[in-house]
Amino acid sequence: MASKKEKEYLELIQELQKCKGIGALITSIQNHRDRFDEKFFFILDNQIKDAAEQGNQKLAGSLSYLNRVMDNLQIRQNISKTEYTDAMEEETVNEKEIEEEEEIEEEEEIEEEDLEEAKDEKIENDDEEYIMEVDDSIEKGELLDALMKMVDLVIDKKLSMNKVIEKTISKDVVALADNETIKQINALSNKLKIQIPHKSHVFATLLYELANKINDDELIAQCSLTLASTKNIMGMYEESIKQSEYALSFLEKIDNEQFKGVALGNIGNSYYRLGEIEEAIDYYNKALEHCKKINDLRQIGSATGNLGNAYYRLGDLDKAMSYYKEALEISKKTGDRRGEGNRRGNLGNIYIEFGDIEEAIEHYLAALDISKEVKDIRQAGTALGNLGNAYYKLEEMEEAMEYYNQALDISREIKDKRGEGNRLGNLANAYSESGDLEEAIDYYLDSLNISKEVKDKRQAGTTLGNLGNTYYKLGEVEEAKEYYKQAIEVCKEIKDINKEKTWNYNLGILYEDNAKELKMSYNHYKNAIKILEEMKDKIKKKSQRKAFGELNLDMYAKMFLLCLKMDKEEEAKEYLNKEKSDSLKEILKNKYEELKEKPSQEQASLKDKLEKFIK
Repeated sequence: MASKKEKEYLELIQELQKCKGIGALITSIQNHRDRFDEKFFFILDNQIKDAAEQGNQKLAGSLSYLNRVMDNLQIRQNISKTEYTDAMEEETVNEKEIEEEEEIEEEEEIEEEDLEEAKDEKIENDDEEYIMEVDDSIEKGELLDALMKMVDLVIDKKLSMNKVIEKTISKDVVALADNETIKQINALSNKLKIQIPHKSHVFATLLYELANKINDDELIAQCSLTLASTKNIMGMYEESIKQSEYALSFLEKIDNEQFKGVALGNIGNSYYRLGEIEEAIDYYNKALEHCKKINDLRQIGSATGNLGNAYYRLGDLDKAMSYYKEALEISKKTGDRRGEGNRRGNLGNIYIEFGDIEEAIEHYLAALDISKEVKDIRQAGTALGNLGNAYYKLEEMEEAMEYYNQALDISREIKDKRGEGNRLGNLANAYSESGDLEEAIDYYLDSLNISKEVKDKRQAGTTLGNLGNTYYKLGEVEEAKEYYKQAIEVCKEIKDINKEKTWNYNLGILYEDNAKELKMSYNHYKNAIKILEEMKDKIKKKSQRKAFGELNLDMYAKMFLLCLKMDKEEEAKEYLNKEKSDSLKEILKNKYEELKEKPSQEQASLKDKLEKFIK
């Protein structure tokens, strides 16, 4: 006898089977998303098996179709991804194996000409076989299934994108593509972009081509927006801007106010990724203004959160925190749990900057819990990476590396190249801090290659600076200088002033090691302190401004001591007065005690100069 729960699952299966058309089925599945678990799919699998064994082909086909649609929606796959704690083991290939494989490939090239004609014939036969699989779904009237099969064929490299587009705009597929169904499938593609960006991008490309073939302006606009979003996620930022502008032209043409804010926000996101922050802020403000005009509270939250990101990049932490808090409240009001998770994570980043690590961890854990609740594996990866950063700050390297590895596994699983680059860089930081410098360099170089591939200038700047740190630790000073200089140039270009401050300060430390380069050291310290004070002046809350200053006291101490070395005592006094802090005085006292133990003439001279200020 079936239990109450089993009866509920059987009734749900019957309800889904009664849906008229793919659009209605997708909507119903999304509405019941929280009810699906392993038990549901166990019952569905048994229903399919029983129907097949009883010879009821119609029922078996209907249930199998429902199962395929749910697979395409990633429902079953996401059930097993509610926990993100087990890190996968990493497989490596040594250099000798790679060299042997290359030699074998060269030997096979001799025979390739004789086999070329036979290969071409086999490829054509394979193409026909794959197309027949798609035709099977088309004959059954299953448009979503046909499209998803074509997406998989591209992803698995069994068919070229051009071949699949040709099939997508064929009359057989177009005949199945009514406007409402395409809108529903496009909405699905938009939702999947977070979980499976590469697959979603192919999906969005096919829908965009189909919308153009149907020649419906509203469909073209909506499918263009989704394609623009996937291009942004895939690192195709310039193309994403053009696609969003194209969508915007159609939205203007059909006078559709609803999606204009989305298009403006998409353009802002691409400029943000390109490091053109003022341009991004301009578009975010346009999006915010438009969404307020049409009273779209959810999109107001998105634009507000994006403004927080932009001001965070510009080093205006106070303004960033204000936007994040405002966006968080909107998320709670609208029930946007995914947005709430994003804003929690962003606030955690601000607390890290203020040195409040425990508060940051609390926000990161909340973001991780929400990601599990909404089954957003990408957001889970971000939260895990942020937790790694927090434990790195606490100097708990084993804990940090455990979180970084989990985040890296997720990035690779969902083919998130940008995320993979970030996590490789984070792991490199942990290896460097643990003293494994050669391993750290390998990870940094892998991260740098990915950041160049996806055009992530911000990550490239960070990695170049970290390579400078690592070579400095190895004593390879010239190499370190070059990496620091490259990092500073990249950060200037994208206006990442926080990192520009850091790399100037580090380069100043490096130059100070050489008595002949004190002037260079002085210039870089001065640049770093100028940025630091600009950032600090923007923090309105006194306690947070003080905390931010305390985190950067070493910078003032270094500049003060360098001024004494260079006989700039009046300027040294100015820096001491700028940051009146007991902690700074303690740093200088400790330096004085250290100098007392060093008998060299140069150190004795510095000790005597410092003594006047200490006493």
